[in-house]
Amino acid sequence: MDTELSVSAYQEFRSHLADADPAQQMWHSLEQELTENELDGVIAVKGNEPISGFQIQVSSRVIATEVIWPALELAQRLVPLSSEPIQIFPRLESNRCSLFSLDQSRPGTFSILIRTPRHVPVDNQISAIAFSVKQILHHYRALVSQADNI
Repeated sequence: MDTELSVSAYQEFRSHLADADPAQQMWHSLEQELTENELDGVIAVKGNEPISGFQIQVSSRVIATEVIWPALELAQRLVPLSSEPIQIFPRLESNRCSLFSLDQSRPGTFSILIRTPRHVPVDNQISAIAFSVKQILHHYRALVSQADNI
């Protein structure tokens, strides 16, 4: 009987999802992906922003120091850095984001927003974003590996 109920519930859900607009379907898919997998963080991008230079906003001081600063080296060759290239939002920071959290060896979920200025050619913006994301992932994996070895 439980199997019949779960199949029925699934079919009802699928028919409801089929009636939903594509944005709702995408949002549901994203929510499902985030709940089923271990999420390290979210990296978002905003191009053509009214800012003076390349900037990254981050929710964790540890991620800013150990991951973001090293990742900016390559980006600044393509896009000038803003006067404040890294902004930390302490209101988003929590003890879960601390590398030294006692309940786990890995830092908690982080949020990163990469912003590029509109006065720079689009090709340079795209390249700076791509290289930054690649470097962020590289430095983050190195940080996690070090934490796992502690």
